[in-house]
Amino acid sequence: TLFPLVGTQVNTIKVVPTASAVSATNPSFTVSNSYLSGYAPVNMGAVGDLASVEAVFNGGTLVKATA
Repeated sequence: TLFPLVGTQVNTIKVVPTASAVSATNPSFTVSNSYLSGYAPVNMGAVGDLASVEAVFNGGTLVKATA
């Protein structure tokens, strides 16, 4: 969970949209050496809406991998 990391230096977080292998249609995103300044838990919206979260990272490096 990201919530305990708000307000701290984050070494590495990796996000992959699905459990499938990383590919051009399922890229991974890695954030390194960043500060997590904000995090909003799941926003469910109305029934049928796409659930979403928001995390705000400042500084660091963002890398997108497709293989």
